[in-house]
Amino acid sequence: MATEQLTLGAMLDEEAIEDGSDDESMTLPANYDVMTFGADMPVDGLVKRLEEGNIYIPEFQRGYVWSQERASRFVESLLIGLPTPTIFLWRDEDKRLVVIDGQQRLRSIQYFCSGSFKGKPTFALKGVRDDMQGLTYDTLGPEQKRTLDDSLLHAFIVRQEEPTDDHSSIYHVFERLNSGMTPLYPHEIRNCLYQGQFVDLLQELNSDDDWRDIFGARHSRMKDQELILRVTALYHASGGYEEPMKQFLNDFLKRHRNFGAGISRATVHETFVRSIRAIHGAVGNDAFKPHGRLNAAVFDGVMIGVATRLAKADITDAAGLRAKYDALLTDSDFLATTDQATTNQNTVLSRLEMGIEAFQDAV
Repeated sequence: MATEQLTLGAMLDEEAIEDGSDDESMTLPANYDVMTFGADMPVDGLVKRLEEGNIYIPEFQRGYVWSQERASRFVESLLIGLPTPTIFLWRDEDKRLVVIDGQQRLRSIQYFCSGSFKGKPTFALKGVRDDMQGLTYDTLGPEQKRTLDDSLLHAFIVRQEEPTDDHSSIYHVFERLNSGMTPLYPHEIRNCLYQGQFVDLLQELNSDDDWRDIFGARHSRMKDQELILRVTALYHASGGYEEPMKQFLNDFLKRHRNFGAGISRATVHETFVRSIRAIHGAVGNDAFKPHGRLNAAVFDGVMIGVATRLAKADITDAAGLRAKYDALLTDSDFLATTDQATTNQNTVLSRLEMGIEAFQDAV
């Protein structure tokens, strides 16, 4: 789980993006029908389900970061019967258990039982009491092996019963479980809850060369992928936009998780690639950066305008496109929509309308 302190790299990532949106909050519904229950799960069963993919660790979570000594001490705790912290799991619609919190502990026992540690051919206990020092799973005594296999990790499992058409309660569990720590970013949660073909395409589009030249290094908290989702959702569903932006993107991704509902993978791919290529070719790596940092509101206003124009025909005059871009970014009315309260409903719709008008005659 992303509970470590923010690194300098992560903080610099944030400075690379300018977003004048207000601090959005999602209004909670009147009530949820959420089933929560505890389960004591034996180590051997947990390892088996991890290996089979029935317990699943989302891609957004930080990698395995425990040292061999720390992992060894956790295994030692199980072997001598010490209590261990609860793990948090969510039962998804495919009946898998998704790890909300507990990756480091689960990976540690998986690595020890499999006999290897982060690519090393052998996982021998290290930094533990003398009689266990150097033991591997295979060299445990019969009683020790039974003790470890039968050791119980307490799991807190969450399943939403109502409403049935979204996973919003789980979204709030992710957000609030991280309270007081480094919070998960909205798209990190989204990437877990709405896994499917659309998320796969977002990851693919995030590798586009033109996009990478403009955005720069990959964002450690998936803000680059969220921007692709944002412009795609606004292009296809701007008429239904309502603030907060966070909820709008949740609903769009949930609805089109595996495409359908009038949107195809090919259309989303072509629209983004053609638009970002045209803008990069005309403006270069400084596109969407009126103050030296990529501005999310400028990004969606320009991208929607260019994508709408490209839906009619190719744009062949790069110099002309650059002139229209420069004119838009000196328009005080447009700039006012990219500075503050940028996700306000009227602000968003006005900005997109101005972007479409600015590029409608590009040739």
